[in-house]
Amino acid sequence: MKSSTAIPGPKLLVERLRSLTPVKRLPGRNWTKADVLLYRLDELSVAVKDYAPRSFLVRNLLGRYLIRRESR
Repeated sequence: MKSSTAIPGPKLLVERLRSLTPVKRLPGRNWTKADVLLYRLDELSVAVKDYAPRSFLVRNLLGRYLIRRESR
C-alpha cells in the first residue's frame, strides 16, 4: 500500500488521469448528480466526480456547491 504523501501534485495527477481510461464509470442517477469515474494509478484508487455532461447551471452552481461542501 502506498502512502498518501506519495500522491503527485494536483496538476500532475490531472495530467496522468487524462491519459487513462476509467476502470469503472458510475453514471449520475439524475440530472443533478455527477458521474463518478474510478481510476487506478499504480497502487492507488482515485475517484473523480464529473459534472461535465450536466447543464451549465448544474455544473457551475450546484456542482461547485456540492463539491465545496463535501471537501470540508
